[in-house]
Amino acid sequence: MIRRLFFSAALLLSLAAPALAGSSSTQEAVSKQFTDHTFVYIDPVSKLETYIYLGRFGTFDRYVPCEFQDGLWSVTDDGKVCIIENDETIPPACYTPRTRNGAVTFLKPGGEVAFISKLQKGFRLPFG
Repeated sequence: MIRRLFFSAALLLSLAAPALAGSSSTQEAVSKQFTDHTFVYIDPVSKLETYIYLGRFGTFDRYVPCEFQDGLWSVTDDGKVCIIENDETIPPACYTPRTRNGAVTFLKPGGEVAFISKLQKGFRLPFG
């Protein structure tokens, strides 16, 4: 419970900070490109087709066959996409997106590829 409150407070602070300090053009461009879009990719661990929708209000929904997950997302000033899972056992993660030839590659902090996805406009999660 305390951890969830901490993450909620951190999210509110991260959303308020750009309004107070002025957000960067990189942050705005990445947010605009990915908000209200669904990424479709093969999860490198499970090898299953996975969908993640980034909503307009800083929430995300993920579908891995027969399982739905959700949480919060944001974009840092330098353009990294950060995910905070509602599952407290999964640590928050930030990825650097690279768009090329219609695909979006998400890189881990060390530069290793986390996953490569297709970008689709709107909510495109299957319904079970």
